[in-house]
Amino acid sequence: MLKNYIKIAFRKLKKNKLESLISIGGLAVGIACCILLMLSVRFEWTYDDFHENRDRIFRLVDSRTNAKGEIRRSLIHPFPMATALDSTFPAIERTVRLTQSMLKVQIDAKFYKEPALVAGPAFFQIFSFPLQAGDEKTALSDPNSVVLSESMAKRLYGDDPAIGKTMVLKINGEQRVHTVTGIAKEVPANSSITFDIVVPFEAMMATYPKERRKTERESWHMGNSITWVLTKEKASQRALEETFPSFLETHYGSRAENITISLQPLEEVYFSQFDSYSIAKHTDLQYTLILVAIALVILGIAGFNFIGLTLSRISSRHNELGIRKAAGALKKQLSMQMIGEIFITSSIALLIGMGLAELLAPYFRELTQKPIHSDVFADPIAWLLLLSIIPITTLITGIYPAYVIFRRNLSLLIGSQRSAGQIPAFVKGLVVVQFALSIIFLVVAFSIQKQINFLSNKDLGLSPTNVIAIESAINSKESSTRVRVFRQRAEGLPAVQQIALTNSSYNRILSYGAGMATWTSSTTLEGFGGGVRSEIVDEHFFETLDIDLIKGHNFSMDRKSSIEKGILVNEQFAEVMGWEDPVGKTINDNTESWQAPLDGKKVLGVIGDYHFQPLYSKIQPLFLRHINSEEGQETGTIVVKVKNEAMGEALEELDQLWNELFPQLPFNYAFLDELLESQYKSEQRWSLIMKLASGLAVLLACFGLFGLATLVAQRRTKEIGIRKALGASVLSIVSLLSKDFLKLVLLGFVIAVPVSWYLMSQWLQRFAYKIEVTPVIFLMAGGGAMFIALFTVSWQSIRAALANPVESLRSE
Repeated sequence: MLKNYIKIAFRKLKKNKLESLISIGGLAVGIACCILLMLSVRFEWTYDDFHENRDRIFRLVDSRTNAKGEIRRSLIHPFPMATALDSTFPAIERTVRLTQSMLKVQIDAKFYKEPALVAGPAFFQIFSFPLQAGDEKTALSDPNSVVLSESMAKRLYGDDPAIGKTMVLKINGEQRVHTVTGIAKEVPANSSITFDIVVPFEAMMATYPKERRKTERESWHMGNSITWVLTKEKASQRALEETFPSFLETHYGSRAENITISLQPLEEVYFSQFDSYSIAKHTDLQYTLILVAIALVILGIAGFNFIGLTLSRISSRHNELGIRKAAGALKKQLSMQMIGEIFITSSIALLIGMGLAELLAPYFRELTQKPIHSDVFADPIAWLLLLSIIPITTLITGIYPAYVIFRRNLSLLIGSQRSAGQIPAFVKGLVVVQFALSIIFLVVAFSIQKQINFLSNKDLGLSPTNVIAIESAINSKESSTRVRVFRQRAEGLPAVQQIALTNSSYNRILSYGAGMATWTSSTTLEGFGGGVRSEIVDEHFFETLDIDLIKGHNFSMDRKSSIEKGILVNEQFAEVMGWEDPVGKTINDNTESWQAPLDGKKVLGVIGDYHFQPLYSKIQPLFLRHINSEEGQETGTIVVKVKNEAMGEALEELDQLWNELFPQLPFNYAFLDELLESQYKSEQRWSLIMKLASGLAVLLACFGLFGLATLVAQRRTKEIGIRKALGASVLSIVSLLSKDFLKLVLLGFVIAVPVSWYLMSQWLQRFAYKIEVTPVIFLMAGGGAMFIALFTVSWQSIRAALANPVESLRSE
């Protein structure tokens, strides 16, 4: 019997080639997309799961309330925080300070800039990063030690054992010799903390001047690191956090009223968002949920196609089923035959879908920029989800025809083909849902692209066009002198228009996207929440980037006071201070325990507000100091404005000059406009994903519509022939066959509008500057879906209308 069912199923597939191709192919594509998206989501949700003590590891979070009642969260804490937590709370087993630094590694007589993790001695005891060689307990105990990843050790020493070897590092411009005390196994791809080089925290502290080192170690008013905590077994997070207020009062005094600290579990780190400095990889949970939604919608649309086409095809086989019943077939046998056919076709679709997923995996990895693996066979959860598709599809699709077979008597079943030209109500509902989901995808895709265009074209208050950002030497006196020589000689090049220097490191520019990556300076002034953004630049900075000077005057090398005590502020700074005329104001920001950077500074002028951060945030208060205002200020980046259409010539000349003055350093540069664009790489990637998803959703929905239109046209062949014989025009027949489908698409549009409006309104909340979701976007999406649906249905309708009526009337 089973063998007979299988034979019949394959005969039906062969007989109805087009419908079989559409239903199986659509479901296979949906399954392939679901597999890839599911693997991506599974990868995201397994971040940091490999740490043995993951349930006991927490990151310390600082929350401060400013005068406006706004709460700003930060991860930066003062150096004494970790030591005080360790000694005060018995529930805490260990603490570790972490930060990041760009240091220079000597390779083949040249120094190359490499990101390094700066960590306290307990780092490898808290986090599960096993050492292939070396001791986790002592690897970072010596300030002159260094731990390398396997790949970095191979890059530096080839196949030679690296343990015990020495290497030359430049940390904050100071050249130091470090001994390799550990080789770490490669960091898992799903780790929020990554590294190739780890240096002890004390190594970085040793490079600071003596006075700064003392201030860093003792001050509770300036932060330099992120504090991580390992609690003891069975310690309560809530109970520990309840004791923090008294701890803060002890160390912050009256300032503790506006400060709270809390513990963030390691499992939440990857999905957390902070405006301030963070060394851990993170993403927006919203985007992961979007992936889940896309997977379910694509699979749902493909499944609806399969179900709709299958049910429509079965409804046209009532005569066949009736004859089988009349010949003695049991109702149970007929139901099993229907369910068996559906099971076989859905199984074929699953196998094809898995093969497609394997083929498309490399392209999907490139699209999402995630190192996911496509080995479904190694993931039991993936297997469970995939195999559940077959019984779910089979049951949903098989229930309806089984119900019809059991409930209808023989005469009704045989005669029911007379009304088979009508689409079953359940199938109509599926078409409405399909197009509603497709239109939602289209609205989302259009809105994301419009927001990206808005971000790209918004006036930033500066001009990044024809501007090059060059990574400069770090702060030794000799290199600082050479930087100034470089600027003087570069200013004389024919292709160069203007040059400026900024303290911002090249790495921060690449991280934040703007050429003005800012620092946060502590302050006691009201309205700043304990911190205010600052930048260190030279007198050419504003002219080079076309930043407006609204009031007062710029820094001047002829006026010593403007260099040592003078600052420039933006309009937001003046607004927070409540100044109508800021020029000439002297700031009193003094405390007994530390020297605030703003104390005693005189406002020279006011610059126009410019966006020194991505457009997720509103413009914040900013003050700027001169790069020569204090001894030891480093030049992190050289900003070069190039004359129009002279970029190639400028790069060649600058490269030659750089190699002459800095033979040990590579010439690293980037274009400022590209860096600004890179701030929104995530949105650009998601725009592409949504375009592909919406295109696929509409395509699958139209596949189903095409199949249904084909079935309806086939089952109304005789009616069409009679209408043509009575004088009906081609247009009237096309309209007759198309209007029912277009009504369904229109209903789907009505359902999609409020849902898509809500979704986009929620997504746009993450931007301080955003577009309005206007009716034009909905009309574009709905009109596009309607046009594609009309084209799809008309194709079959026109073919049916143009057919010879004689042949149509002979169809029986």
